[in-house]
Amino acid sequence: MSTMSSSAGDFFEAMQSTKTREDMSLLERFVNSPVPLTNIQDHEEQNVDGTLSDCIRYLSGEEVEAMIKSVARTGYKDELKIDEDGKPLLRRTTSIHLAAKSKFPNRYNIIGELFKIFDKFDVNYTDESGLTHFHVACSAGCDEVVTKFLELGQDPNLLVRKTGDSPLHLAVKNEHEMVALMLLKHGADPNLVNGSSHTPLHVIGNDDLLKLVLKIGSDDKHRKVQIDARDKFGYTPLNLAVRYSRRDLAETLLRHGANANSVNVDDSTPLHIIALRKKDDDLAEEFLRICDDVKQTVQVDARNTRGATPLHIALRYGNKITAAALLRRGADPNVTCPEGWTPLHFIASHPVDDGLVESFFKTNEDLQQKVKVDVANDLGSTPLHFALRHGNKIAAEALLRRGANPNAVNANGWRPLHFIAMQHNVDDDMVKKFFEIVDEQQQQVLIDAQDKWGQTALRDAVASLSSGVVDVLLNRGADLSKFVFPTEISFGKTFKRSHGEQCYDFKCRLGFQALAVVRSLKSRGYQLSSRDALTVMKFFIKHGLFEESANTDEYCDYDETRLFNDKQKELMISPNLSLYNLTQLGIAEMAKRFTDALCA
Repeated sequence: MSTMSSSAGDFFEAMQSTKTREDMSLLERFVNSPVPLTNIQDHEEQNVDGTLSDCIRYLSGEEVEAMIKSVARTGYKDELKIDEDGKPLLRRTTSIHLAAKSKFPNRYNIIGELFKIFDKFDVNYTDESGLTHFHVACSAGCDEVVTKFLELGQDPNLLVRKTGDSPLHLAVKNEHEMVALMLLKHGADPNLVNGSSHTPLHVIGNDDLLKLVLKIGSDDKHRKVQIDARDKFGYTPLNLAVRYSRRDLAETLLRHGANANSVNVDDSTPLHIIALRKKDDDLAEEFLRICDDVKQTVQVDARNTRGATPLHIALRYGNKITAAALLRRGADPNVTCPEGWTPLHFIASHPVDDGLVESFFKTNEDLQQKVKVDVANDLGSTPLHFALRHGNKIAAEALLRRGANPNAVNANGWRPLHFIAMQHNVDDDMVKKFFEIVDEQQQQVLIDAQDKWGQTALRDAVASLSSGVVDVLLNRGADLSKFVFPTEISFGKTFKRSHGEQCYDFKCRLGFQALAVVRSLKSRGYQLSSRDALTVMKFFIKHGLFEESANTDEYCDYDETRLFNDKQKELMISPNLSLYNLTQLGIAEMAKRFTDALCA
């Protein structure tokens, strides 16, 4: 046997023994060998395609490409397999199928080389998923191969059984313009849907390709493209284009007649979809401008299945640029959703305002549109209630300065002051600003107003351990004569540990705040009863404040004990009694001393 032909034999012998990366040293010499493989046809018994398939399974993409080029250079051609009846065996998984399903970055190059070996285009091998050589050629952009298949009568609408993709789906998804053109000219249906109910238009990501499909689809010689076809979620190609911020695709679709008001299964229009994106930009403005150009009227106040308009959605997601564009195009600034929320309710529900409320008011003022600031939702809550409930100081101030009612009452009898008082981590800045603006507006606030359970704002402030709010309310004349100390269930219930806060810091902050509200009450003449003192004591016990160690729950580290004890020494129950002193006493004596100190 000659040296040249023996190299082919060595190649197959090495390939058959290669099952792991460790074995590949036997093959690497073939990849870089200056001596080409020859006479591979003489080694048919070695199963060339099986060998190439193993290459794809075990080698890198670069190694596979080099191997297949070596084989293709020999002129080797795959032989047609015949069954017992003399018919071609078309159900066969080949190395082409494996290459198509690989993750190799250079898989298209590999497939192109393999088609030099598998060059019989009157047969179309199919794997177990229904993927054929023709499908692979379309997805890999093998223009000449696709042309040969089509010239030999291949059906341009043959679907992949597993995915339902047509050859045109595969071509446009992978941005192969020439393949798409050939398919369309040979009768490919641009409206076929795949397993996800997507037409080729739904999966196109290239604007030039989109224009090509639409151009041919408008030709009387070819099938008309259904530009507003809907997938199983009701999305049209235009819906998807704006969802993924593809301005170029959206513009092309609109200029070719796509419906600017098309809705998905949630009745969301393109404007709804634009509004709910996390990216706040000028897409809504550009969308509306193009609609003007093509003389399409856009329903800016269309409602989805939940009754929300695009403006509601934009403000819910904090998209002020989108919201301003909608307002300038006629969106109703006072429109309500089924729960009675206005755009201002959505603005006020954000804990942090980054200019949203001022942008909303300024845009409406520029448009000379009146905004209703006191609209109550179905539960009677106004935007001011929402702002104070969520701690949105900027929105609360903006609402108050524009005439929001400081005494508005909701279905639970809660007023703005109740919401301020119920915030566990609120400082006194909010309540001070509230009264400052109210005074400027020359309005009166009902400080002692009760909710439907008889609770006043003062009692809520004590229960939430908001000592600063307690002081402000007392300074503004809150009535202590009828004050009832919070119950054991409500006292400190809303007080939460801050993110990242150390265990001992949290415990001692609880103690400091609880004692601060007690001191505020006592300094104004309130006499704590033994029952009140017991409520505070049980609260301390519940949170481990009487423990000698900080390690009373899963969040505390054992090395925090010393720091915890130092904090306990700073926490004074009375001028001569610290929390640490109490932990050194027996239970009975500790309870007596604690109660005596609070009730003194």
